[in-house]
Amino acid sequence: MLVTLQAANEITHTLSFRPVGEILSVKLSHSDLHIWHIVFGGAALLEQKFPALPSEQENTQAARFTHPELHQCYLKTRWAMRDILAHYLVTAPEQVQLRYAKLGKPELIPNAHARDLRFNLTHSGDGALFAVTQGTEVGIDMEKICHKPRPLRLAKRYFSEAVVSQ
Repeated sequence: MLVTLQAANEITHTLSFRPVGEILSVKLSHSDLHIWHIVFGGAALLEQKFPALPSEQENTQAARFTHPELHQCYLKTRWAMRDILAHYLVTAPEQVQLRYAKLGKPELIPNAHARDLRFNLTHSGDGALFAVTQGTEVGIDMEKICHKPRPLRLAKRYFSEAVVSQ
């Protein structure tokens, strides 16, 4: 999996799932906003098998996705989120302690980690964005734009019924 941090239009970090036991530290000051781009990888996504998540709540949510591709996307984004947070917290992804707010937004369990990270995750199409700040709430959104030609709709708008029916 490829996960890239972009800041000021420059790629500053690229991560992939790291070997077990390898812990890297990513710097984040109180005035920084880091935005990570997660690429799902299309058909290759179904070939990747992600392990069950360490949280029962996350696994329950993952089980709701009956379509294999959506299930894999959910697992991939959650493991990517944990992996990215682990780099900031200098711990293993499975040690990141999360809870879920009323509307399902994940957050770090207060006082479980030394850093006050705030983050938000959004996904659409074949990718996701993950925003991270320290001590400041953050939100991020993305939407895949689908350009589907609608010739009949256009024809009805600009031509007579006789022309459209041909």
